[in-house]
Formats: sequence, C-alpha cells, structure tokens
Amino acid sequence: MIALLAGIAVGAVLGLTGAGGSLLAFPILLNGLGLSAPQAGGMALAMVAASAWSGVFARVSRQEIA
Repeated sequence: MIALLAGIAVGAVLGLTGAGGSLLAFPILLNGLGLSAPQAGGMALAMVAASAWSGVFARVSRQEIA
C-alpha cells in the first residue's frame, strides 16, 4: 500500500511539473520502501524514462512530432 501511494505521489509530480520526479522518488524508495541506493536509483531512473516515453508516444500519435 505504501508503494502504491508513493508511486501516485511521484507520478503526480512528474505529470504536473514534467520534472523533479526522481528528486522525490529516490528518497521515498530509499527510506520509505527500504531499497538499497543502486536499486532506488535504477527504479527512479526507470520511472522518469517511462514518463518521458509516454509523452513522446502521445505527441507522435497526435503528429506533433515526427
């Protein structure tokens, strides 16, 4: 349940600002969920990358970018 709430919070920050999600995700994953630093760093990076790719796919489907 805590992981779900943390994911929603980080997703909201990424969605609203377009950046800064990893600044919140890393400490939440490290301290809140008890992951190691390499695990938290990798997961934070993966979340930001997934968010970026979803934005790219949305714009490509609307033909805003080629």
